[in-house]
Amino acid sequence: MVFRLFIWLFLFVSIEGYSQSLQWWADNVGWDGETHWSEYLIYSPKYTGPNAMPVPNISKGRIENITYLRIGANYYHRSGDQTFNPALYLNYNFLKERISVDLFMVPMELYSVSHRRKTERNVYYKFYDKKSAIGDVYINTNIQLLRQSQNKIDLALRIGLKTASSGLDNPARFIDSPGYYFDASIGKTFQLNDLSFRSFAMLGFYAWQTNDESLRQNDALLYGFGYEIEKKTWSFSQNLRGYSGYHHIGDKPVVMKISAEKQLGNKTFFFLNYQYGIRNFLYQGFELGIQINL
Repeated sequence: MVFRLFIWLFLFVSIEGYSQSLQWWADNVGWDGETHWSEYLIYSPKYTGPNAMPVPNISKGRIENITYLRIGANYYHRSGDQTFNPALYLNYNFLKERISVDLFMVPMELYSVSHRRKTERNVYYKFYDKKSAIGDVYINTNIQLLRQSQNKIDLALRIGLKTASSGLDNPARFIDSPGYYFDASIGKTFQLNDLSFRSFAMLGFYAWQTNDESLRQNDALLYGFGYEIEKKTWSFSQNLRGYSGYHHIGDKPVVMKISAEKQLGNKTFFFLNYQYGIRNFLYQGFELGIQINL
């Protein structure tokens, strides 16, 4: 039902009736007649789709001690760009309270993009009329370094890899570029009767390969902070996070995320997320999904 709703919302969006040629693209980017079209793309979250270069989530200072599968339905909106995509999350706990590995992927993206946005993003004319793309896969290894029960705070290390599985045959929806990041996050929980309050923060480094011959890698400071409230079968959290690259091409995204989760049974959870782009990542995003503990 959820997926059908999002698909109908997507199909309801109007699509501008333009058709472009090589000459249009050449005039748009100022083509020199030799340079490959991909080098005119801009590898930053400001000039790509919402799933191309998302800000990594915060691990809250602790690893996930369960193995689970999450399935989400996402809808992103900004002026001139509306996107629907399913999302898959898998977490596997190798060693309880010590090591876990998680995976995130966007198996497919459906979108409607205006002529103005395509022009801004230097979309190649052969891909101008495309309306779908395959996304990337992210793999994280999480290590618990300190636990609050023994050291007053939780401290976790994350090492992440962004694959280049999406390819380049898409109109600036993804970037054909690998990346990596690592960060440390701390957290502390305060108990108030049947209510628990947790504060957390992260700091790290994020880098990705670019298509700029003179600057082949963009390096960024990764950061974030937030809080979480839990009561019985409910939880609510809010965080602010971002990264800051040094190429100054819309590579300093900042987003705010609000999440709510409800336990439906011993192994099933329902979750709802809202994300608002404050800088560079200029999308509003909604995610509705279910988690099944395995």
